[in-house]
Amino acid sequence: TDTVDARIEISIDEARKGIKKSITIKHNNKTSNVDVNIPAGIKNNNKIKIDGSKYGINAYILAKIIIKDEENRRIEGVDIIQKEYIKPWDALLGAKKKIHTLDSSLMVTIPENTKSGQKIRLKGYGYKDRKGNLGDMILEINIDNPTKVSPEMKELYEKLRQMEE
Repeated sequence: TDTVDARIEISIDEARKGIKKSITIKHNNKTSNVDVNIPAGIKNNNKIKIDGSKYGINAYILAKIIIKDEENRRIEGVDIIQKEYIKPWDALLGAKKKIHTLDSSLMVTIPENTKSGQKIRLKGYGYKDRKGNLGDMILEINIDNPTKVSPEMKELYEKLRQMEE
């Protein structure tokens, strides 16, 4: 029996909850719409084998599942890597920041002297796969300089620069 390869892109949320997707398969000059049930907790690059005979295709369909990166979030195994942006003063002085996780939001302490690129691990707030393994959410901290700077802010920055010299 032949095998037909297919690729299905889904969001992190669709992967978490499971979804039914319809794909178009071309095989031996024939086009068929195939429904694919993607189970909750599927992992990136997993393949789903579908019996094509149900759709008039004399082949098995191997659908590779791709979990797409989002603007500030991506999945690595069962961990969710999420970019978080903080102001320079919060990086220096420390702060509390509301973080949106996959299911909720929580207040996270940003420690004093946090550097850009530093990571903060939120245990148990990641992705849950089909075997029940629960990952972590890892916050990648990025320092976000203000775009609108008042004369007073500029003056404070100048004072800070002079104190460093």
